[in-house]
Amino acid sequence: MCPLLNPGLSVLSNPMLLDTFNVIRRIETVNNNGESVLSLSATTGVNGVVKPIGDRLDRKADEDSSQKDLRIFTRFALRGSARDGVPTNWKPDLVFWEGNNFTVVNVRDWGRYGVGYIAAECNALELVSTPPQVNSGLGNSGTLAPMGGRVTAYSLVILSSIQLLMPIKALAENIILFKNSQNLITPEQFVVGSDNQTITLTEPIVNGDEFVVYI
Repeated sequence: MCPLLNPGLSVLSNPMLLDTFNVIRRIETVNNNGESVLSLSATTGVNGVVKPIGDRLDRKADEDSSQKDLRIFTRFALRGSARDGVPTNWKPDLVFWEGNNFTVVNVRDWGRYGVGYIAAECNALELVSTPPQVNSGLGNSGTLAPMGGRVTAYSLVILSSIQLLMPIKALAENIILFKNSQNLITPEQFVVGSDNQTITLTEPIVNGDEFVVYI
């Protein structure tokens, strides 16, 4: 009897090749007024092989940009736009890896092949990505620990028309900031102060805005 094929098993179980990332899953429902409402859930410490596939400099007359793309191989069921009953839809997953936010844009479902796995391509949300982080053994230059295996959601206190206060201290590259539960605020749209707790926005806060940060 021929042994069963286990493609990817040796790779996806090899600690020398595995990386961890966090996933924000977004459920979209439509209320009685026809408005889209998103609810968020975070899954942290997801294991997989992360392969950067693009970080090419795009030079223009008025700006330089360098957008990073990823290909992820994982047994976690990453998803793009999907429907799981009416009127509930799923927006593409957001992946947080190495200080950057990515949107899942292409999913290859190999769930029934061997042990099963997902191959997903992800595009960076930001036009300019954070620099690479090399495992030099010397640790981070910051005084706070980098993001670990657990993410917690915190509500922010509004200090002024452009300033927010986090309940705990965190480095800018370790937070995911949302406005009104559905609008992702990209790193270009805010600055974390030297106290690692105060956030200054580039756009003024509108009356009724609510902010949540994942740390």
